Amino acid sequence: MRSTGSGIVTVMTTVLMLLLGLAGTATAQSGDDVHMLDLPIIVAACDDDPGNKIQPGGGRFSPEEVMAQYHCTPVKGVAVTVSNLDIDFFARCTTDANGLCKVSAPSDPDRKLDVALHMSTVPVGLSPHHVVNQTVHFSEFTGIGIPLFTDHDATPGSSERRTTIAVNVANCEGGSNRPGCDREPASALVQASTGEVTAKGQPWLATNDEGWVSWDRALLGGGDIDLMLRTDTEPRVACSDTATGHRLTTEWVEGREGNFIRITPDADGNITCDVTLLDT
Repeated sequence: MRSTGSGIVTVMTTVLMLLLGLAGTATAQSGDDVHMLDLPIIVAACDDDPGNKIQPGGGRFSPEEVMAQYHCTPVKGVAVTVSNLDIDFFARCTTDANGLCKVSAPSDPDRKLDVALHMSTVPVGLSPHHVVNQTVHFSEFTGIGIPLFTDHDATPGSSERRTTIAVNVANCEGGSNRPGCDREPASALVQASTGEVTAKGQPWLATNDEGWVSWDRALLGGGDIDLMLRTDTEPRVACSDTATGHRLTTEWVEGREGNFIRITPDADGNITCDVTLLDT
């Protein structure tokens, strides 16, 4: 993604991106001045429902007191994507041992931000009320807490039985489109959905610093898998069954909701895809 604001905004945004710490990607595009502030996020496993009372940004609710009251414990290693497609903003972070991470996000009470969990990183047997939540960010005291609850039907009974589709998104180094080019990780948003089913409402997930993003296959159902990309140019794609190395059939589809890659699995195991974005 390219930032198209003023030169000052571009410099400020670049500096903020370098200061993100745990954030894997961050990008924003707007013709207006965009004020960026840290948005703290906390993910916790709770016995009782705290509603929206876990507020890591502070304010009238102490997150520690609320977590104790509702018997919540922090969850480490959960990836979270924060985005607003209207201004081409997205950022990703991963929770630490305290269940916390933060991204630098646009501060505007009139601008909603989507906050999406990467369910392939959520411990098995846990799930949120909603995979995608919304928040507004307008001061240094705002933040969002996402409680997880025991749900043995949400994911397989053990991590060994979880199967994923892992996608690596990259650009050709130096802008070359030649086959076999040296690939460099790309900061990108990808959306996955069940083939022949609308992608509306499915989370947009950001790649990490190495260009990887993944989904829990159990949540995508059976049959074809559609990967939607925010590009009009057909990318170079190679998907395979991770265990056998067998190459899977893929198709580039120009759909009504956007362009996507349709993948046809031949088994229920893990899938790995390399997606190379090409310059027009």
